[in-house]
Amino acid sequence: MKIAFEVNGKDAIGKLSNYYWLNKDSIFLYSYGSAKFSIVDSEGFVKKGYFIDNGKNAVRPEIDSSRPLFRFGSKIGFNCWGSEKEYYNNSSFDENAFMFFDLKNEEKQYRISYPDVYKGAIWGVQFFQFYHEFNAIDDLLVLSFPIDNDLTIYDLRNNQIRRVSTEVGRKINVEPLSYKTGKIAPDIIDEVKHQMRQDYYSFIKFDPTNNIYVRVLNKKFNNDFIDSFSGLNSVFGEYSLVFLDKDFKIFDSIDLPNNQYFLTSLFFIDGKLYLEKIQNYDEDLLVFDVFDLYGL
Repeated sequence: MKIAFEVNGKDAIGKLSNYYWLNKDSIFLYSYGSAKFSIVDSEGFVKKGYFIDNGKNAVRPEIDSSRPLFRFGSKIGFNCWGSEKEYYNNSSFDENAFMFFDLKNEEKQYRISYPDVYKGAIWGVQFFQFYHEFNAIDDLLVLSFPIDNDLTIYDLRNNQIRRVSTEVGRKINVEPLSYKTGKIAPDIIDEVKHQMRQDYYSFIKFDPTNNIYVRVLNKKFNNDFIDSFSGLNSVFGEYSLVFLDKDFKIFDSIDLPNNQYFLTSLFFIDGKLYLEKIQNYDEDLLVFDVFDLYGL
């Protein structure tokens, strides 16, 4: 099926950033550039459009494969990382890291604050952005913060937020950019190099077939490589896939070699894990390694 949408104009959706397919009559589209959320049908007809600038902290929601759109009841969830505080030394955080947009009354509700580990230091964009996954079986929103060993879990059915310790096996200790008070303005390359010198967590994915999670641990680069890094080329380091059961207990991990996979395209189908391989000889060719996780 191919659906064409208008990018500009009265009923345009803007440049597409992410989507959520509920059914043929309700396809949810989001445009970061336009701060617009649209509901369309399979014919491309725009049934309804909303402008969803996050008025509470002036940050547009950021939606991608590691921060997906999801629906719970009449509400759509949006990741609102940042709050323009990434270069400040923060002593407190408001509960505005996530926004829920109610389709019935078009009201916005804000939940979840940054964990305490972020207080008292400056972390920068690289460590301040966080990731989420939605477990539609148990209606759990699972948040992975890069510098945090633990996970933040929002039980949407019971409207309860809790922290889950996952320190067994893969504990990290990330150094901030600075402990200065106020605001800093670091060189972007220096900030990326600072990130490359450390182990940190990135996104998390849920496998509904096996009822397990995979959290990605980014491992630090070799110092010689960091010193020569200019930012002109894409680089892919070493990763570990950390496997957690339905209760968020670590039961296994797998180390992946550097420059082998595009981890951001990781996905599950029928209990199988798909990893896209980097193709140096033909970038137009899609090749996946597939791992059967059935029975884990």
